[in-house]
Amino acid sequence: MYDAIVVGTGPGGSLAALRLAEAGARVLVLEKRRLPRDKACGGALTVGPVKALLGWDFSALVESHVEKSVWQLDFGPAVERDFDYGAWMVNRRTFDLHIMERALERGRGNIELRDGFAVGDVEEDADGVAVTGKSGEKCRARFIVGADGAAGRTGAALGIGRRTRPAVAIDAEIEVTPDAWALEGGRMSFNFACVPGGYGWIFPKNGYLSCGVGSWTRSEGMPGVLDSYLARALPPGTIVSQQRRGHPIPIYDGPARISTPRACLVGDAASLVEPILGEGIRFAMASGAIAADVIGEKLGGKLADDDGLAHSRRVHREIGRDLDRLRRFVLPIFLRSPETFFRRFLVEEGNYMALAAELDARFALPDPFPASAPSIQS
Repeated sequence: MYDAIVVGTGPGGSLAALRLAEAGARVLVLEKRRLPRDKACGGALTVGPVKALLGWDFSALVESHVEKSVWQLDFGPAVERDFDYGAWMVNRRTFDLHIMERALERGRGNIELRDGFAVGDVEEDADGVAVTGKSGEKCRARFIVGADGAAGRTGAALGIGRRTRPAVAIDAEIEVTPDAWALEGGRMSFNFACVPGGYGWIFPKNGYLSCGVGSWTRSEGMPGVLDSYLARALPPGTIVSQQRRGHPIPIYDGPARISTPRACLVGDAASLVEPILGEGIRFAMASGAIAADVIGEKLGGKLADDDGLAHSRRVHREIGRDLDRLRRFVLPIFLRSPETFFRRFLVEEGNYMALAAELDARFALPDPFPASAPSIQS
């Protein structure tokens, strides 16, 4: 029996596997696709939090470091902003693989990877979890981390996590002519309300542009929406080639149980996606680190978790509380009155995180996970 099974090799799952294996746990990592695998994503990293979570130099994977940004409301007058620390642009195919390879290296002897393993079912009992592959193969562990995305099998099989209708995005990796690159290659571009209930973006990578559209309210016809956006966002005749991928965005939709005594959901599987701009990578990594800590404490006999909510509590305290403030107080403005959102927070340079915190203090909700499981004193 393994100490832990991690399902999924995105940043959240790979970081959880790395930390568990480094701590001496015997870990099995399951991935339904063969590695390396592509992942539809803009690939923009918030520098400070991601550096702190990884704790090692991964600068060789950064395709561009962007410090300037341009913001528009449906192609209206542009507002330019400089980022305090900038954003790092990565390709998810290489970035995700890098973390997994780091886990295999640092956890050597404690970690095993099986790619091409599609999970069919997950069952939990008092002593552990049993994972059955679609091939019929069975694996067993004391704990499991569900890092298998918005449509992952782990949460569904165990009856936890969210099954709300996700937002939808479609990304394109676009090779452009030199004149288009001269315009867009040194900045991030955001365009609100040019997409119903969402926005369009352009991120510069290593000689190409990552462009896309995302909508929190619409799912049909998104390829056509991207066509319309690109026709307005880039000069005519400047697209040389493009590759497209669509994907769900499981934006945060309020506190929910994302754990059991033997299971923790992380990242997209737990719908830990910022509800305004759709950022998810750093929250996946942070929740993966929390899952590793919780499971490590249980393996070491330092944590009793009779109600199975230890992971849910910590994720809510460290991640979910801030996301929920945005969901309650800022998202309605973003969706119902994008003009107000743009004027208040871009033109007038308001801080919507500060506004959300202020309103949350005035209109606080009860703690969704009030009962704290007792710890076992070592």
